[in-house]
Amino acid sequence: MNLVEHKLKRPGLDNSIIIVRFNPWLVGNEESLLREFFSVILPTGDGKLREFFKQYGSLAVFASKTIVNAFVPVVGTALGEGLEMAQKALSDSEESLSQLKDKVEKEIKLSGKHVLIIIDDVDRLDKNEVHSVMRLVRQVADFPNFIYMIGMDVDMVSKSLGDYFGEGNKNDGRSFIDKIVQVPITLPIVSDLDMESIVNYDMHEVLAGYAEADEINEIVKKVKSLFITRRDLIRYCNQLSFVLPNLKDEVNVVDLCLLEAIKLVSNEAYDEIYRNRASLLKEVQGFDYYPNLIDRNEAYERRRKETIEVILNRINLEKKRLLSPILDYLFLGSSYSRQSQTQKKIVSSLYFNKYFIQAVPSNVIPDSELNTFSAIVSGLSDEELIDWLNKYSDKFSLEEVGRASIYLIEKNGSAPCRRLLASRLAKAWSFSNLASDYSSHINPYGFDIAIFVILQIVRQFLLEQDGEYAGLRISDKDLLDETLCVIFTRADLNYCLSMLASCDSVFGTGEYDGKRPILALRDRFLVESFEEQYSRGRFLLIRLYECWNKVDEKSYLEYINGLIDSSDDTYILVLDKFIDNTDLNLFERFVVLFEAVIPALVKRIDNSDDEIHKKFSVKYFLANYEKILGEED
Repeated sequence: MNLVEHKLKRPGLDNSIIIVRFNPWLVGNEESLLREFFSVILPTGDGKLREFFKQYGSLAVFASKTIVNAFVPVVGTALGEGLEMAQKALSDSEESLSQLKDKVEKEIKLSGKHVLIIIDDVDRLDKNEVHSVMRLVRQVADFPNFIYMIGMDVDMVSKSLGDYFGEGNKNDGRSFIDKIVQVPITLPIVSDLDMESIVNYDMHEVLAGYAEADEINEIVKKVKSLFITRRDLIRYCNQLSFVLPNLKDEVNVVDLCLLEAIKLVSNEAYDEIYRNRASLLKEVQGFDYYPNLIDRNEAYERRRKETIEVILNRINLEKKRLLSPILDYLFLGSSYSRQSQTQKKIVSSLYFNKYFIQAVPSNVIPDSELNTFSAIVSGLSDEELIDWLNKYSDKFSLEEVGRASIYLIEKNGSAPCRRLLASRLAKAWSFSNLASDYSSHINPYGFDIAIFVILQIVRQFLLEQDGEYAGLRISDKDLLDETLCVIFTRADLNYCLSMLASCDSVFGTGEYDGKRPILALRDRFLVESFEEQYSRGRFLLIRLYECWNKVDEKSYLEYINGLIDSSDDTYILVLDKFIDNTDLNLFERFVVLFEAVIPALVKRIDNSDDEIHKKFSVKYFLANYEKILGEED
């Protein structure tokens, strides 16, 4: 239709051709339909023709209105009476409809005008409206030099017309259409090759500025088979034009486009994806328990496949075949993999919700904001970096500020740049308000800052994987040493001890013993009184003792000998700290750590009074230490 209109409006063509667009779906009944039609064609006439159009149109509308009113229940007029009223009204007029129509036709021929009336989307109308349009074209306004170009889905209109005539079927409706339409033009289905070319062109247009060329090609390759008509593709591009500006820099563009393609094909499938987040992302559900990692992964993969089958069952067979590889592409990964998070994929638990609310949740720092901050973060002073953490921790959860920190590191250019920022952020976290007044015990619940800093920042960025299966190795030993030394010297002591308690994967690499930071921590610990030292959780103390013993056995032995040899009863307080019958494993570690002074400790107990021997910790120690050391027969 647009093509024909464009060709007829080219400069230099006969201006006697008038093109009019008439939209019947903007009106609601036959009377309104006629009023609208004649108001649209009125400007095509001049002089007598315009006047004849007015008279003929007014009388046609009046006749239609009279007949329609005959059906209104409150009038109480039968159909036959309504027709009589219409006939009387027409006979009372100076000229009949047929006479006025003859005048219109003659005047049109004399004017030399040709009128093309374009009527689109007839299949949008209900059966009564479809019949009114066909009647208008066939009877009321079948003027000479008037050509009607009607756009419709013939099957749908045939069914509407068949329904209008009572028990008529689609074939009856098609026969009705054939009596009206002289030249049917059936548009062929676009070939696969042409559709691929169109999809490729349109997708490059709509995604310009949002995706790289290779990403656009990946999207085209996966979605091209979903589109049969250009209209479907236009709807899809409109969807993308709406969501992309809101989610620019916030999600993975390829995943977003594939998810929107699923929504275009089936809203039910789209809703099922959102409802089955846990299964698709392989997240822990309820009281899931599996004896080993292999069993767990197999169970999660089985659950994922079952969920995808449920989603596919919401789609017809042909679309199911096309969408199955798209769903596998989107949800084959793990929600906790580093790749899924750095690439902002839908399978990442951090990003999944963004794809569906199509905006950044209020409890999430926008990645676009982090991108802006990333451009200046390297130039900030240490104090400004700490201020940033304090400011954002007041507005967002610690988990979210932690995510933002990792994001900034990963965005920061080359590996040396990332390591340097990781070191600075590790220190900034440690000196911020978040790490002050830290608990003296390991916190098994919630977000533990010390564990986050040592495992997510230090371990992840200041060490690196040495091959696929090999252990970790130090990327920059001096930087790692300096980072931990500064933290262990200046940060809250409880915070540092908590960090040390989670340092196995850092100090256990075989390359790095952590001697300098551990001794710095030891020196701060020794400044405190015995009561202050032993106010801390036993797990923190055991980890300090283990690390201390490893890097400086001499000073460690001097320290524990001092505990045993003290003139007061410190050794009893030490036993009470580690022996309460709640954790045999920690008691075993204690016995191994104190092995060098066990004889002196036993001797001290033997020389104690009877009250000491009645204490639970003493009895438990004497009954079990030889078994742990393997000295019992």
